[in-house]
Amino acid sequence: LVKSPAEVSRIRFVCRAACDAFEVLPGKIGAGDTERDAMRAFQFEAMARGIDKAPFIMPRSGKDGVDALVAGPVPNKRLRAGEVLYMDQGCKHEGYFCDFNRNFTVGRATDRAKRAFALLYDSTTAGIAAARPGATAEDLFHAQAKVLTDAGIVLGDIGRFGHGLGKNLTEPPSNMPGDKTKLVPGMVMTIEPSLMMGGDRILVREENLVITEDGHRMLTRREPREVAELAA
Repeated sequence: LVKSPAEVSRIRFVCRAACDAFEVLPGKIGAGDTERDAMRAFQFEAMARGIDKAPFIMPRSGKDGVDALVAGPVPNKRLRAGEVLYMDQGCKHEGYFCDFNRNFTVGRATDRAKRAFALLYDSTTAGIAAARPGATAEDLFHAQAKVLTDAGIVLGDIGRFGHGLGKNLTEPPSNMPGDKTKLVPGMVMTIEPSLMMGGDRILVREENLVITEDGHRMLTRREPREVAELAA
């Protein structure tokens, strides 16, 4: 579970390359483009920034949330004003993965989506703050979950709020109740709270970090509290 400095350096590189690719997407896609167009635009920008592969790209769009997280683009589904575009990805560099998503709104976000994104931002902040040596994977879950439940959110059967990361896109431990794995310096973790929007709609925010002797160091640049807008 513990990564060497050289391994962490590879993960940091691919995290930053993917962050850079995400940040230019608002100038590349917008309403009328397909989910597949969004996937290709991200893949092109990430490859141009030096990653080796982009084997996992999952764009999905919908009103106030998406109906699936681990699913490819819907054939011929076009982005529409008022929708959310969720894009999860796992890019790879010299054998090591990043794993985080970014969210976009096509035009202005609805008030409902704004509130959900703000809650998820605060939940992510709490999970990041809890990431330190001696804490457990379970502690990371509870830190994130408390923000949501304090706001009256019913978690439901969400499984986990993040996991380990490295040569595989998903590695132990899991940020979930019952996983008492202690965090130690060199462990790379994702912080990944999710929020059900009613029915089958869901929203997620995810970041990557490494545990250090005195706490943690971010490997991704955090998604802003107010998510980026695409042209409507």
